[in-house]
Amino acid sequence: MSDNRALTRRAEPKRTIGGEITSTFLIVSVIPLVLGALVLGWLALSVQAQDEAEKEELLATQGAALLAGRITRMTDEISSVAQVRQYQDLPRGEQQGALSELLAFVPSLERVSVVNGRGSEVTAVSSNEVLTDSDLDEVETLPVYREAMRTGQSAWALDSTSARVPALLLAVPILDASTGKPAAVVLGRSDLQPLRELLQVTTQGTGQNAFIVNSAGEIVLHDTYGTVQTTNVPDSALETGLHRNRDGSWVVAGTAPFGQSTLVVEEDALSTLSTSLLSIGAIAALALLAMALGIWQRARLSRRIVTPIERLAETADVLGRGEMSARAQPADTRELDVLAATFNEMAQSQQEDRRRLEATNRELELSNQNLQQFATVASHDLQEPLRTIITYLDLIEVDYDLPDGMSEDFAVVSASARRMRALIADLLTYSRLGAASEPEQFDTEALVRETVEDLAPVIRMTETAVIIGMLPPARGVASRVRRVFQNLLDNAIKYRAPERPLVIEVSGYDRGDGWVEYEVTDNGQGIAGSQHENAFRVFGRIDRKTEGTGIGLAICRRVVESCGGQIQIISPPQGAEHGTTFRFTLPSATGRDDE
Repeated sequence: MSDNRALTRRAEPKRTIGGEITSTFLIVSVIPLVLGALVLGWLALSVQAQDEAEKEELLATQGAALLAGRITRMTDEISSVAQVRQYQDLPRGEQQGALSELLAFVPSLERVSVVNGRGSEVTAVSSNEVLTDSDLDEVETLPVYREAMRTGQSAWALDSTSARVPALLLAVPILDASTGKPAAVVLGRSDLQPLRELLQVTTQGTGQNAFIVNSAGEIVLHDTYGTVQTTNVPDSALETGLHRNRDGSWVVAGTAPFGQSTLVVEEDALSTLSTSLLSIGAIAALALLAMALGIWQRARLSRRIVTPIERLAETADVLGRGEMSARAQPADTRELDVLAATFNEMAQSQQEDRRRLEATNRELELSNQNLQQFATVASHDLQEPLRTIITYLDLIEVDYDLPDGMSEDFAVVSASARRMRALIADLLTYSRLGAASEPEQFDTEALVRETVEDLAPVIRMTETAVIIGMLPPARGVASRVRRVFQNLLDNAIKYRAPERPLVIEVSGYDRGDGWVEYEVTDNGQGIAGSQHENAFRVFGRIDRKTEGTGIGLAICRRVVESCGGQIQIISPPQGAEHGTTFRFTLPSATGRDDE
């Protein structure tokens, strides 16, 4: 059974030294190196991205200030003319003439109008067309108009509602001379070309793009194209830093507020962060180089450590197959060379031990043959006189009428002679158990039932109840195993308890590990724990008052152990005086479940 457990342990998958070296190399060098490279690369990339984003933000702030200054100059120009002329007090015809002069004074204006305090345009002129009264609008809800009327200050906004062509709306209040409050508003509409030119100046020669995003997420002014881009720009793109732009590419962006809108300056991340990316590539190349060196070192260690050990294992396997002359080869390293030398010393010692063992086995085999021959001859020479003595004792007892005292003496002599004959028979049986026999599969249940039938007379006479449970088949010499059950049943009957009916139960089960376990349990006198081992010895009788040769249980042990099994005595929990259980194992007829 211990051999089976050892085979099971050897069958379990084991880690190899080469695998351990690889794992150690990965844990100690490769993984930290790769992680360190990634961390350093990411830190370098993050630092450069932050620096570049701050530069973009500074450029966006400068651009926003430049655009705001241009718008302020435009509103100042409109305000200076409007305040001097007091448009709200002029007749309508003069208002149109004055507005035309204003268009000429501020060339970027496309349309200009005078809006009264109720939000209605009273006069309007355009640089592109002649306007009529039907072209006048109600602008009371226009944010720039409302702000100019509320604050008395000029207001402006980027407008993207007219044919998707963005424009700049300017609202300049005209203050009442007597009250100082806004009496009307000069509302001007200008194209964004001047602002676009300023954006282009801001990013000229830098490879950057600049654009303005309104509160609706629309790009209303771009340094490259002039139409409104309706693509919604996410809020994340309106923050300074590294992020994806509208087409999914990575950019470094800087932002600055521009009125109700946001001015964004961005640059392609690949070109901006090229230095960090090159650094990451260099670190990755160094990591790969270190990994290649590590793999080479691992192979070198494998050749110097694993290969000698594998050769040593192969030599051990050859020794295990019986080729005792095999020896391990010297190794390159001192430690493994010492191991090989120690292994060779062990192999030499094992070879010498095996030679001595073989010589001893030959001597024992010859001795066993002599003993078996002696036992056979001795048993024959002893049985023949005993048969003659028993025969004459039986004849004398039958043919002669012996006195009472002499009759008892004859009975004692006859019983002693018969016990001697039984003892010689058991000794002969015990000696013959050492002879090899071919194991076979047998039906244990049928074998036990036949044994019970053989013992039927004594079973009936002693009123013994024999219960036969499930008994799986086994492998062995059936005649010898039958003797085991016979001896155990006979032993239970001999040592029955007089105060209760004897019950014997025979059971067993297949353990699934290649062995069948059987039990013979009785409720007889029991065997004290101190006598369990003595019970299996030759002549190891427990109760000298009970008839027997003292060899029956020794025969049981020899039969079971010759099959590779084990036998033991188990006392019940309530005490040995309540009975005995004999438990023994035999090879299963079906073998292991996993075979």
